[in-house]
Amino acid sequence: MTDTYVTCYFDGECLGNQDPDPRNREMRAAFIVGAYREIFDAGHPIPSSNVAEYMGLIQLLAYIHDHDVYFEGTGTRATHFTIRGDSQLVINQMLGAFRVKHPSLVPLNVSAREFVANLVHVHGLKIEFRWVPREINLAGKMLEATHHNKWVRRNFRKDVVRTMLVEEEEFPQATTEGDPL
Repeated sequence: MTDTYVTCYFDGECLGNQDPDPRNREMRAAFIVGAYREIFDAGHPIPSSNVAEYMGLIQLLAYIHDHDVYFEGTGTRATHFTIRGDSQLVINQMLGAFRVKHPSLVPLNVSAREFVANLVHVHGLKIEFRWVPREINLAGKMLEATHHNKWVRRNFRKDVVRTMLVEEEEFPQATTEGDPL
């Protein structure tokens, strides 16, 4: 059987990261799996950009775990997921190239690795991680697009997951067949 590839993207941000008071920081994350796109509050007791990146990755993996993802228009179940992110730290930690040293990242890394192990060993999926520059991270472009939308930012509440509907021409389809690059 030929693998059906789906390219996924994740990103996270911590606005106000330089503020010494963590209550003044806003953490958000986004992910794309095929045609599904989501931006959500990445609330965590220790707000940082790296934590937000991990939250985006974990929610992406949870989505793959909880939903059968089909290759668009074919009815064929996806078997190979290429997960792209612009955080060299998170990608290299998931690949095992970097150690996870910061105490706030250890449980997040463990959670992400548990999802990957389950997806690979129980569901029989192939998961691959790739670093991409910020300019081509579609999840990052979704987050950037909300910086200019005051309604989204003003009405963004903690612990409420919001899905952002995005025009297809603004963010092209992230699903591909064959070699993911």
